Amino acid sequence: MNAYRIARIPEDARLDTEQLGSKPKFWVFFEGHRWLFKEARINTGEDWAEKVAAEIAKAIGIRAATVELAQYAGRRGSISLNFVDVDAGGALVHGNEILALQVTGYDKGKMFQQSDHTLENIRIAIQGLFGQVADPILTELAGYLVLDALIGNTDRHHENWGLVVQVQRGDDVNHKIGRLQNREDRDASALKVAGYLYQYIPVLALPDPDGRNHGRMITGSIKGPSAVQENLVPRLQALLSGKPVD
Repeated sequence: MNAYRIARIPEDARLDTEQLGSKPKFWVFFEGHRWLFKEARINTGEDWAEKVAAEIAKAIGIRAATVELAQYAGRRGSISLNFVDVDAGGALVHGNEILALQVTGYDKGKMFQQSDHTLENIRIAIQGLFGQVADPILTELAGYLVLDALIGNTDRHHENWGLVVQVQRGDDVNHKIGRLQNREDRDASALKVAGYLYQYIPVLALPDPDGRNHGRMITGSIKGPSAVQENLVPRLQALLSGKPVD
């Protein structure tokens, strides 16, 4: 019987802290890639449970993150390989954001007793966003319910699933957008000083040479199955070319 390796993470490999979730976790750069280190609480088995879940998913053909057992600064845990290629225009949109776009009154900030986080609302949201191409996405999401049943997972809250989206409109557009990515929860003070903190999100702004926002921007949510092609892309092209933006 082959034993799984335990990855020994150097202390200087730590990058930053992950804000989502209730358990201690942070990003590390290890073996040429970004991994999320999740510390296991004492006597819980949380480290090997992550590994077992990933291996079962692989065995039954369900796409899941690559997971390794790990140790950092003497602490046991697991590492999950980052699966979002930000440099190529990828982004992870969590379930609460998806539901808030399509389900009227959905409270994306409510973590406990969220009675609106239902299979029916998930179906409505996915079909509302993707229309006729929604079925393969819903089928794959159903596979995770099977996985949850097999491993006894009871933690499938609305920030514990999501969709990886990709904007493929040319290297120049992706490059410029990538420079503008910030997180309000972590960078609120700096964003406010620089003129990027607004009531409506997302905010996509073309900064002046001093790095501040002087009004050349797009704000507000983007909804519907054709919103990216018919709404977002033309407005981004206008923004990047210096033309007036609605």
